[in-house]
Amino acid sequence: MACRRSNDYEQSGIEPAYQDIKPPASSNPNLALNKAATAYFSDGSTASMFSGYDAAKAVDGNAASYALANGQHIWQLQVDLGASQSIGRMVVKMPQSLYATAFDLQTSTDGVTFATVKQVTGFSSGTSSNTIPVIKARYVRVVAVAPSGPDQAGVEMAISELEVYAPTPNQNLAYNQAATAYFSNGSPASMWSGFEASRAVDGNGATYALANGQHVWELQVDLGFNQSIGRVVVKMPSTLYATAFDIQTSTDGAVFTTAKQVTGFASGTSYNVIAATNARYVRVVAVAPNGPNQTGVEMAISELEVYY
Repeated sequence: MACRRSNDYEQSGIEPAYQDIKPPASSNPNLALNKAATAYFSDGSTASMFSGYDAAKAVDGNAASYALANGQHIWQLQVDLGASQSIGRMVVKMPQSLYATAFDLQTSTDGVTFATVKQVTGFSSGTSSNTIPVIKARYVRVVAVAPSGPDQAGVEMAISELEVYAPTPNQNLAYNQAATAYFSNGSPASMWSGFEASRAVDGNGATYALANGQHVWELQVDLGFNQSIGRVVVKMPSTLYATAFDIQTSTDGAVFTTAKQVTGFASGTSYNVIAATNARYVRVVAVAPNGPNQTGVEMAISELEVYY
């Protein structure tokens, strides 16, 4: 999974027209609070901890306490959320005098195979709030990268609190997920160099995906697992756009259902509330233009966004 290197990535918020569906903060509790926490050294062995600074201190809801390993600078904190569930944000708090200047955030469904969902660099204590591509996970980890030895900034990683949250209605479920383009016969679409399918889910409205060789093509995004969706936002540049396109959904990637048919589009942003459905795959399928010398020239997709 692609990850973004930064200290604190704030994903673009909900569009103004939909601000009223944003839930109060209290409706999204910390999934890691008081869950089972374990610390490990980089070789996988259980980490020894300073007395009174055991792993549980990182999930006790008290930012004045913290977890701190004894004997090695590089260690990691793992929390078992108790069951696999959808997560979309991880918050890491570290004390002023003991912190990692660089660390990785990892997730796993089985506690064996972990994927890095965010790499944080240039951190300098306090709070690192990290919106991540929505993923299903049971286990989460904070893995120290630096300082890796004595006499380095931060001294050693200590964790005051690790907080984990489910995605909220204003979080784009398609952000940085796997995207693929196809021609109408089902074959993988060739794309113009620099305009690959991934450009449509990179969170950057200045880039876009554009197929090469056929006017009618489709963009498919894999949300990672089946989840309830209710809104699909499609953005297209002013010079390359579909005047008509379909929005389709699927649970298995094989059988798709058309959730919305859009006509009379003239570039910009298409906000589409659809009937609430369970889906893993979402497609935008070009209908027109379907040949040369037609309005819109050819469909290009700046961003495909999917929301609960």
